[in-house]
This record gives sequence, C-alpha cells and structure tokens, in this order.
Amino acid sequence: MTAETPIQFDERPRTLADGFCFTECPRWRDGWLYFSDMYGRTVYRIDEGGTLETVVRVESRPGGLGWLPNGDMLIAGMDEGRVLRLSNGELHVHADLTSVAPTGINDMVVDAHGRAYVAKFLHQSPPPEEPIIVVEPDGRWYESEHRFRVANGMILTADGQQLVVAESAGMRLTRVDLDADGVPSNGTLFAQLDSGQYPDGICGDDRGGAWVTTARGPGVFRVEPGKGATHFIPYDDDRFSYACALGGADGQTLFICTAGPYTPATMHQQSSAAIEVLKVPFKRSGTP
Repeated sequence: MTAETPIQFDERPRTLADGFCFTECPRWRDGWLYFSDMYGRTVYRIDEGGTLETVVRVESRPGGLGWLPNGDMLIAGMDEGRVLRLSNGELHVHADLTSVAPTGINDMVVDAHGRAYVAKFLHQSPPPEEPIIVVEPDGRWYESEHRFRVANGMILTADGQQLVVAESAGMRLTRVDLDADGVPSNGTLFAQLDSGQYPDGICGDDRGGAWVTTARGPGVFRVEPGKGATHFIPYDDDRFSYACALGGADGQTLFICTAGPYTPATMHQQSSAAIEVLKVPFKRSGTP
C-alpha cells in the first residue's frame, strides 16, 4: 500500500455495545448511529452514551442504509434484492432490483437528493466484474457503465461529485466521477491494498482520506490517494472489522463494526458482533 509504515494507534477501540449477530453498514445521523445487524435481521440505532433502540426488523436481512429528503429511511433488503422504504413505521418496496441482482444486494449509500447507489451481493467464484445499481429518488433505476470486482462499501464525497467504491475482490478502492444528475463515470484508482486485505465498509474524512475495514485483514486502515496507508488500527487474530463510520458530536468518533470470523451458515446463532469506538484526529466528511 505504501513504502512508509502507517501510524499505529496505541489506544484500542472500546466497546460501545455488543451481543449482536453481525453488525454492518453504520450511518451517523442526528445524534444517533444507525446500523444493521444483518443476521439478526434488525436495524438499530445507538447514541454516544450507549442508549440502544430498535428501529425496524427486516426479515430479508438489512444491509446498506440511507434516507430520502423527507426523512424516510431506505434499507437494502439483501436476500430479496429490493430497496425498502421505512415510512411511518411500515416497510414498502422502493425499488425492485431482482432482475439485475438475482443473488441479492449488499451495501448502499444515499445522496442528499435521495439517489441510492447499491452494490450487488455476489456468490460466484471467481466473482465477475459487475456494475453498481443507481436508484433514483422515485424508485427508477439503472446500472453503471463502470464495472467493479465485488463492489462493497462506498463513500459519497461531501461535494457530491465523486463516489469511492471498495472493491473487495480487487483489493482496492476505486473513485468514479458523478455528474449533476448523479451518473457515475471515469473510474480511477483511489488506493490499492496489499494482498489478502479485502476492503469491506469504508468512510471518508475531512482531509481526503478513507477509513477502510478489511474483513479478513489485520485491522482498520486509513488511506489517501498517492500516499497509501497513513494510519492503522490493529485487531487481534480472532477479531475482524467489517464496516466503519465517522460521527459523534465532534465528528471525530470512529464507529467500527466488529465480529469474529465470517461464517455465513452460523452467523445467526452467534452473538460476538459489536459496535466499537475510537477517537481519531480527523473529522467526518461525506457519506457515510
């Protein structure tokens, strides 16, 4: 990733809440961290003091989260391949993507206009390069021209002009430009990770960096274009990071979704997943 050794944090993240099946897709909004417990089939929210509330149960497994301008929450219904809308406590189908995502969908980010960028959930080995799906605020959708090697976590930059996509199978982050209508084009390399470091959830900061969880990797990295890894949060061999978001009152709390090894067949029976927190010298920027 870089010829220089990244700065390693001496302080370890502390646990804010635990006992979940598999925490993912954290989003900071209005004083709360919203997140999905994928295998617990529930969306929760938690504040900085540890107060936990159930938002909604999603039988098709919740993935990426976002909001429409009117405040309705959008939820990626992973198993059913549909983007769901939570309105007045009830779930509705916002966009049916089953024709182009027959094996389901995964992470998702939503811009200020309510436009969603959705990653497909792929089971093939080796995985093919696939586009992401762009869902307009009214539920109409199309596929991007650029293809990715297993698109996963994404960052919308604060100016709304770029989308950074974690390519898990490509072990890299790719940046695409967004025009005034949110159409993605011109994919370029943002950062290349080392072999065996599969980027999962990511988030952006105010100095142009991306925080990258590495699923089966050694911890959380912060990377910058042209510099590679600048900072590193290590994890023990039996603990893995799967997603992250910056937030908190000062925007400098890094929320990290962690769990034990990813074993899909038994994740619903486990309770090792957690939300962990660490103060970092960077502030939140963009989504998530």
